[in-house]
Amino acid sequence: LNGCVTGAYLMTCGMFRVSTPFLLMIGVLFVGGLSRSIQYTSLTTLSYAEIPKNLMSSATSFSALIQQFAQSFGVGLTALVVRYAMVQRGHAIVAPVDLMPGFWTIGIASLVSMAFFLRLHAQAGAAMGGRGKDE
Repeated sequence: LNGCVTGAYLMTCGMFRVSTPFLLMIGVLFVGGLSRSIQYTSLTTLSYAEIPKNLMSSATSFSALIQQFAQSFGVGLTALVVRYAMVQRGHAIVAPVDLMPGFWTIGIASLVSMAFFLRLHAQAGAAMGGRGKDE
């Protein structure tokens, strides 16, 4: 559910205009920031759920590498989409309207990623919260 909120938040940012009320933008950014923080923390925690203690150091390095790769991919994909929008509109300088497809692209990518999380077992990571797999 939180992943869907995160995706929706990113897509909502693409709809901001100069006429968008300031308090509405602050509210969306606040909820979106909380959602992204929860998403990041839970996914980071879940990535260590079944790692034996003797492999934790290697897992930490690998996890950091994957996180950096995913962030770089997202930034690169969004920049590519924004650049494409600029070319399509004949803009030499980024205009606010050019940013909307970038926000929508990264928001949709976040929503699509939920398909991978839906495949997880319902008790995935249960031991991380102090609950056994049998509960």
